[in-house]
Amino acid sequence: MNVLAPFNIPILGLKKGIRSFDFEIDDAFFAAFEDSPIQSGAFKVHLDFDKKDNLFELTFNLKGNVATECDRCLADIRLPYADTQVLTVKIAHEVQEEEADIIWLTPDIPRLNVARFIYEYICLAMPYNKIYDCHKEKNPPCDQTVLKNLSGFAEDVVNNPEPEAEGDIENNPFKDLKDFFNKN
Repeated sequence: MNVLAPFNIPILGLKKGIRSFDFEIDDAFFAAFEDSPIQSGAFKVHLDFDKKDNLFELTFNLKGNVATECDRCLADIRLPYADTQVLTVKIAHEVQEEEADIIWLTPDIPRLNVARFIYEYICLAMPYNKIYDCHKEKNPPCDQTVLKNLSGFAEDVVNNPEPEAEGDIENNPFKDLKDFFNKN
């Protein structure tokens, strides 16, 4: 079975009006896209599909989480995500080049598969820094030992940003790092 088949919306002969669709996104969805930067995630997508004269307006409401590694402590986390995106689909006999939020279809297309758009919206909205306020959770997933060590390291850097003199290298928080590179 094609994992992306449930994302087909029949559009040929569709009457004007708003229709709603709900989709569940799981790991199999992301695996269907080659070289996906997301390997694991769970999302609920609500789509409001509004057919108008010669165009469709699709409003995607996405909510869920992506499995990733925390950029602060390297622990496995479920990064929460929520977003709303609008896509306009215009119908014309001559298909034009796609734009950021507008695509063109010919009137004889029987269905529209929205999986690609959902996938792109999730991927493009992933933050560059994969962190969140996990300390607000009852059982935070972050590695508290790593965070404590980083906090201590940051205090050392603030209090001793550079050694006063060449002989004061023992007080430099970067001493271990310098020793490591000098050995290699």
